[in-house]
Amino acid sequence: MAVPVMAIVGGREMRDVRVSLREHDDLQADVPLAEAVSRLQARARPAPLRPKHATVGASVGVAQVSVSSICAMSTMSNLS
Repeated sequence: MAVPVMAIVGGREMRDVRVSLREHDDLQADVPLAEAVSRLQARARPAPLRPKHATVGASVGVAQVSVSSICAMSTMSNLS
Protein backbone atom coordinates (compact mmCIF):
# COMPACT_ATOMS: atom_id res chain seq x y z
CA MET A 1 0.00 0.00 0.00
CA ALA A 2 1.42 3.38 -1.00
CA VAL A 3 1.43 6.43 1.24
CA PRO A 4 -1.12 8.84 -0.30
CA VAL A 5 0.41 12.07 1.08
CA MET A 6 3.71 12.97 2.74
CA ALA A 7 4.08 16.18 4.72
CA ILE A 8 7.70 17.33 4.59
CA VAL A 9 8.87 19.85 7.19
CA GLY A 10 12.52 20.86 7.18
CA GLY A 11 14.37 23.90 8.46
CA ARG A 12 13.13 26.18 5.68
CA GLU A 13 9.52 25.09 6.18
CA MET A 14 9.82 25.60 9.96
CA ARG A 15 11.21 29.11 9.43
CA ASP A 16 8.49 30.05 6.93
CA VAL A 17 5.67 28.14 8.74
CA ARG A 18 4.93 26.15 5.60
CA VAL A 19 4.62 22.47 4.69
CA SER A 20 5.68 20.69 1.53
CA LEU A 21 2.94 18.20 0.61
CA ARG A 22 3.85 15.39 -1.77
CA GLU A 23 1.04 13.26 -3.11
CA HIS A 24 1.17 9.71 -4.44
CA ASP A 25 0.49 10.90 -8.01
CA ASP A 26 3.70 13.03 -7.97
CA LEU A 27 1.90 16.30 -7.27
CA GLN A 28 3.85 18.57 -4.95
CA ALA A 29 2.79 21.78 -3.23
CA ASP A 30 4.53 24.10 -0.81
CA VAL A 31 1.67 25.61 1.22
CA PRO A 32 1.14 27.61 4.42
CA LEU A 33 0.63 25.49 7.54
CA ALA A 34 -3.09 26.27 7.87
CA GLU A 35 -3.74 25.21 4.27
CA ALA A 36 -1.75 21.99 4.76
CA VAL A 37 -3.85 21.12 7.82
CA SER A 38 -7.06 21.83 5.88
CA ARG A 39 -5.95 19.67 2.95
CA LEU A 40 -4.94 16.78 5.20
CA GLN A 41 -8.16 16.98 7.19
CA ALA A 42 -10.17 16.91 3.94
CA ARG A 43 -8.35 13.72 2.88
CA ALA A 44 -8.53 12.01 6.28
CA ARG A 45 -10.82 9.04 6.58
CA PRO A 46 -12.13 7.92 9.95
CA ALA A 47 -10.57 4.75 11.32
CA PRO A 48 -12.66 1.64 10.61
CA LEU A 49 -15.01 0.58 13.38
CA ARG A 50 -13.62 -2.19 15.53
CA PRO A 51 -15.62 -4.98 17.19
CA LYS A 52 -16.34 -4.59 20.91
CA HIS A 53 -13.71 -7.20 21.75
CA ALA A 54 -10.94 -5.20 20.06
CA THR A 55 -7.97 -4.09 22.15
CA VAL A 56 -8.35 -0.74 23.84
CA GLY A 57 -5.98 1.88 22.41
CA ALA A 58 -6.29 0.78 18.77
CA SER A 59 -4.11 2.66 16.28
CA VAL A 60 -5.08 6.05 14.89
CA GLY A 61 -5.26 6.72 11.16
CA VAL A 62 -2.05 8.03 9.56
CA ALA A 63 -3.69 11.23 8.31
CA GLN A 64 -4.88 12.06 11.82
CA VAL A 65 -1.37 11.58 13.19
CA SER A 66 0.05 13.76 10.43
CA VAL A 67 -2.32 16.61 11.21
CA SER A 68 -1.48 16.34 14.92
CA SER A 69 2.23 16.36 14.15
CA ILE A 70 1.94 19.42 11.93
CA CYS A 71 -0.06 21.27 14.61
CA ALA A 72 2.60 20.36 17.18
CA MET A 73 5.31 21.64 14.82
CA SER A 74 3.44 24.94 14.55
CA THR A 75 3.25 25.25 18.32
CA MET A 76 6.96 24.53 18.67
CA SER A 77 7.88 27.12 16.04
CA ASN A 78 5.87 29.75 17.93
CA LEU A 79 7.89 29.05 21.09
CA SER A 80 11.25 29.95 19.54
